[in-house]
Amino acid sequence: MFNPLSLVWNEPDTLIGAGLILLATLVWTLGLVHVRRHHWQGDVLSLMPWQLLCSVAVMLPIALALESPSVIRWESGFFWNLLLSGTAASGLAVAAQVAAMRALPAVSLSLSSAAVPAVGVMASVWVLAERPTVADIIGFLLIAGGILTVALADRRAVASASPVLDEQQ
Repeated sequence: MFNPLSLVWNEPDTLIGAGLILLATLVWTLGLVHVRRHHWQGDVLSLMPWQLLCSVAVMLPIALALESPSVIRWESGFFWNLLLSGTAASGLAVAAQVAAMRALPAVSLSLSSAAVPAVGVMASVWVLAERPTVADIIGFLLIAGGILTVALADRRAVASASPVLDEQQ
């Protein structure tokens, strides 16, 4: 979630950051299409170790190229955080997302995923005592309005399809 009106577009870092956000959105969308069209051989939880292994194989060389291992504080807290973020925050979250992708309508899922930054804004207010900007509040309301609109449309679609299903049985 970013406000394009608040950015200084003539700075190269701004263009790179905005481009990376758009690229991430494109990759997520391609992943959604793949998950929905692919014929899966296993259930989501049995595939999770492979997802974690593949992500480590890709991310470890990138991390080592960008960061020096000498600056890492190799202590127990580091390993606990790595274990938690690698399994629960990444593995289980991705497994839940894939399960949702396979079960829910694409539009509903995409819009529901937009709630993630809104939850982040609410958490920053609650946990960090930050004050949301007007743009944050407008973004939050737009996301909530979009989710509500899709939820109502899904509800209407289910309600209008129910009599047809009852007649066919």
